[in-house]
Amino acid sequence: MTTDRQPGTPATPTAPQAPRKSHASTIIICLLLAIIAGGVTAFWLYLRNEREAEAEERAYKVLDSSTESADYADFLERFPKSGYRTDVQTRMRKLQAMERDWGYIQHSSNPNDFVRFKNKYTSAYYDRLCDAKIDSLDWITAQQQGSGAAVDRYMQLHPDGKFFADATVAHQQLTANEPTAAEKESVMAVMNQFFRDFGDNNTEGISQLIPNVMSRFLSKTGISREDVIGTISKMFNEHILGCDFHVGSDFRITKRMEEGVPVFTVNASVDQRIERDNEGKSSGRYTIRAEVDGNGKVRALTMNPKD
Repeated sequence: MTTDRQPGTPATPTAPQAPRKSHASTIIICLLLAIIAGGVTAFWLYLRNEREAEAEERAYKVLDSSTESADYADFLERFPKSGYRTDVQTRMRKLQAMERDWGYIQHSSNPNDFVRFKNKYTSAYYDRLCDAKIDSLDWITAQQQGSGAAVDRYMQLHPDGKFFADATVAHQQLTANEPTAAEKESVMAVMNQFFRDFGDNNTEGISQLIPNVMSRFLSKTGISREDVIGTISKMFNEHILGCDFHVGSDFRITKRMEEGVPVFTVNASVDQRIERDNEGKSSGRYTIRAEVDGNGKVRALTMNPKD
C-alpha cells in the first residue's frame, strides 16, 4: 500500500550509491605487468646472448688447437655473425691449402718433398708429420745402403730420431765388419794386380794371387789353380797383341769374418781393351764380384757383361 507524503513533511534522504572502481588502477596494474614481463624477457634474452657469446668464445679458443679446416667451417656455420668471422675464414683457407698439398705428398718416398712442405708452411702439427716422414725415409735409405757410413749419416741427421736406437746397434755391427781404409787399399791392390796379370797372361803372377782351389772362377766352381791358368791361357791366341783390364772407381768392398779370418767381397766394374791384328772383339765392359781372403788371395771371381 502506498502512503502519500503529507505536505510540509520533510523528504526522506536517499542512500548514496557506492562509487565505481576506477579504470586507472587497472591500467596501472597492466602496465606494471607489462613492464615486469618485458623485464623478464629482456633478462632472458640477455642471458641467452651471454650464453651464446660464451659458447662462441669457447669455440673460437678451441680452434687454436685445431688442425682440421672442417672445425673452422663448423664454427662459421654455428656463428655466422661472429666478430671472428674474417679471421676464422683466413685461417681456414690456409689449413685447406695445407691439407690439399699434404694429400699430394703424404705417401712420397722423397724426403725433399717434406722439406719443401716445411719451408712453404708454418705449422707445428705438419712440421711433426714432415719430420717423422723424413726420419723414416732416411732410415730406410741407410738400411738399403747397408754401410756403417750410411747409418752414421742417419744418426747425425736424426739424433732424436725414432730409429736412433736401432741405428746405434746397426752401426756397431756394420763398423765391426767394415773394412778399414788400409784394408780397402790392400784389397784393391790385389785386384788391380790380378787383372794386370790376367791381361798379360802372366801365369806366374796369377799363380801367386790365387789359392790351390778357387771356390768359383767365371762359370766354374771348385776349380784348381792349374785349371784357372789354363782357362785364362785359352782366351789368348796369336792374333791378340795385348789386353788391358781397368778396374773402375765404383768398387764397393764389404767384410765378414770366417773362423776369425777376414774375407772381403769386392763389387766393381771392369773395362777391357784388346789389341789384335785381325777382326774380332776389341773391348768389353763387365761387372765383377770377387772374394779376397785375409792372405791376399783371390779365391772367387765372376764377370758378367754389362748391357
